[in-house]
Amino acid sequence: MKKFVSIVLFMSFVLCSCSRKQSAADVVFPGTTWEMNMKQVMDALHLQDEEISYVFPDRSGSMFHTEGYELFGTKTKSIDFQFLDYEECKVSNETAELEGRVYEGQELFGKNQYDLDDSLLRLADQHRLAEVIATYPADTDMGQVLEKMKKMYGDTISEITLYEVYTAMPPKEYTDSEQVKIWAADPVASVVPAEESDSYRDGWKQYIKDIDEQGWAEWGRFSSDARMQWILWLDEKDNQRLMFMGVNAGIYQTLQEQISEEA
Repeated sequence: MKKFVSIVLFMSFVLCSCSRKQSAADVVFPGTTWEMNMKQVMDALHLQDEEISYVFPDRSGSMFHTEGYELFGTKTKSIDFQFLDYEECKVSNETAELEGRVYEGQELFGKNQYDLDDSLLRLADQHRLAEVIATYPADTDMGQVLEKMKKMYGDTISEITLYEVYTAMPPKEYTDSEQVKIWAADPVASVVPAEESDSYRDGWKQYIKDIDEQGWAEWGRFSSDARMQWILWLDEKDNQRLMFMGVNAGIYQTLQEQISEEA
């Protein structure tokens, strides 16, 4: 009996320890989730108004800029947090949909705003975290940053294909090296149900119009190569930075809700 209890306690300890580790779905800026809006990210990171250099609001997206934030034990030069309204981004591809549309606070759109208040943050209520770019000073020891990142995100992967939305440019390829390290969640194909693949393909065309129009954007290839979320660690000349991207996760969630409602 004692032996059985010991085994149960040991297994419980192992399971609890594993549950505290970062999973593939948690490839995101520390302390945040891809579902958060601007205010939620500021609150989660305990950022005070005076720590926000400026906010840039727009109809389909927004961002805020902060400087000197400590990330992975090292002070950054600056960090840009970028947000998207995925429904609005989808609509923006249809110019007819925009004619005559009036937006609250649209006089603030497209300009840096230096006075942060609740009314400004409300403009970005529906904007979800999509990308974070953290830049470090040129003399930063990026090796120390890398070691702390490995403790949080685990092993890196050998290569990745990065597709950009709203462009006709082929994807970029990154390969593991002394200057480049990569973490990534599962590919798009792993979460798209086979029976709804056509619906997701048609939906994704609203964000990447070249899907099935170009060889590099053939749906089967794209969905197998494109990752839901990813992180790049870069230690190149004059380019010491981290890139966190969750756009595909945001697109997927938006399409999932749409397809579920239509079913």
